[in-house]
Amino acid sequence: MSKISKELVLAAGIIPKLKLGIKTKKGVVSTGVHRVTMVADKIVTDKDPRTGKDVEYVRYLFEENGEKKRYQTKKLNENGELSYLVQHLAEIEEGKEVYLEMQKRGIKNFISVIPVEQGTEIEVEDEEPEIIEED
Repeated sequence: MSKISKELVLAAGIIPKLKLGIKTKKGVVSTGVHRVTMVADKIVTDKDPRTGKDVEYVRYLFEENGEKKRYQTKKLNENGELSYLVQHLAEIEEGKEVYLEMQKRGIKNFISVIPVEQGTEIEVEDEEPEIIEED
């Protein structure tokens, strides 16, 4: 991002997305492990990219390397149950650090959640991790 564009984005109060995966011609590629601090979460309504219908999401606000980042996931899974990612991130208190990483098992992507202070991995399936298109 150019210096001027970055300044404009910050001045507009736009919080960049936490990019756990990037969609490429060869498929989705993880951006690696992200050590983030949980800042806040809230329920928002947004368009489902598949159906175009309004759906409830949980939007998380994290801080990574001193910069605020956002990540959102559907509140409910395809069975109408509370998303596993939402359930596991509910265990992380505001101000606590966690490692997040998109990983692949077979054809499924999932988000690995590792509380920094515990050092043990919690694997959480997320049918549709927020993917960023490669330019």
